Amino acid sequence: METLITLDWLKMGWALGLIVLALGLMLWQGLDLTGRLMMGTARTILQLLVAGYFLQGVFALDSPWLVLLVLLVMAVVATAVSRNRISDRLPQLWPLIGASLLFSTTLTLVYIITLILRPDPWYAPQYLIPLGGMLLGNAMNASAIAGERLVSALSRSQTDIETHLSLGATPTQATRSYRQDAIQAGMIPIINSMMVVGLVT
Repeated sequence: METLITLDWLKMGWALGLIVLALGLMLWQGLDLTGRLMMGTARTILQLLVAGYFLQGVFALDSPWLVLLVLLVMAVVATAVSRNRISDRLPQLWPLIGASLLFSTTLTLVYIITLILRPDPWYAPQYLIPLGGMLLGNAMNASAIAGERLVSALSRSQTDIETHLSLGATPTQATRSYRQDAIQAGMIPIINSMMVVGLVT
C-alpha cells in the first residue's frame, strides 16, 4: 500500500528555491515584477496554510451546511477575482458574474454528484469541495476573459452599435456579434485543456 507523502518545512524550503530562481531571472532581465512575485508567493503560502487548517475542521465536522458555506465563499471570491480582471468598472458586472458562476457551478455540481459520482453522503467534502473548486476556477477564467473581451468591444464600437440601433435593430441584435466573439474567447482555454487531457494535463 502506498504511503502518503507529507510536505515538511524543509521540503517547502526547497520548493521556494524555484521562486528564487525566477526572481534571479527577473532581476537579470530587468523586469519590474519582483515585488509582485514575492507578494504572490507570500499570499500563496499563507492561503494554503489557512485553507489546510480550515479544511481539516470542515472534514472533521462533516456538516452539509458548512460544506455549502465553503462553496459559497469560494464562489464569492471567484466572482471578485473575475470582476477585478475586467478593466471597465461597471457596477452591473458584479451581480451578472456572480449569478453566472453560481448557476453554472451549481448545475454542474448537482449533475455530477447525483448522476455520476453519487457519494455517500452527497455532501462528502472530499468530493464536493475539490470538484467545486475546479469548476469555479475554470468558470472564473472563462468569465473574466469573456467579460473583458465584451466590455472592450462594446467600448470601442459604440458608434457602430448606435448606428444599428438607429436603423431599427434591437439591443440584442446590435450586440450579437460582440457577444459571440466574447463567448468564443472565454471558451478557448477550456477547449484547449480538453484537447490535451491525458497528453499534457
